[in-house]
Amino acid sequence: MKKSSRKIKKSSKKSSKRENLTLIYASVIMLLLYFFVGYAISANSNVSGMILAEQQKSTPWSWSHCSPEHPCESGMGDCDKNNDCISNNCLQDVGSAYQQNEMLDVCQ
Repeated sequence: MKKSSRKIKKSSKKSSKRENLTLIYASVIMLLLYFFVGYAISANSNVSGMILAEQQKSTPWSWSHCSPEHPCESGMGDCDKNNDCISNNCLQDVGSAYQQNEMLDVCQ
């Protein structure tokens, strides 16, 4: 009986070590995820802030002038999507009608 109880103790020690290692690995993975997800979120917000600052200081007809956050009036550009315009109507590649680059998109 002593041999079987020793085997049980050894196997329980091994499983206990495995459980501890599993917990350590899980903790390390969670910390890494927390770090990288947090970094990605903060980096993304910095990029958004830079784009917004660029839009606010952009001049009419610059490539980043219109946005959903700062929609343009009719006859202004550059818009990329309909929601970049107050009128919700962005015409593609009509800049030459406004004496601008032909690829410029303009709110109508």
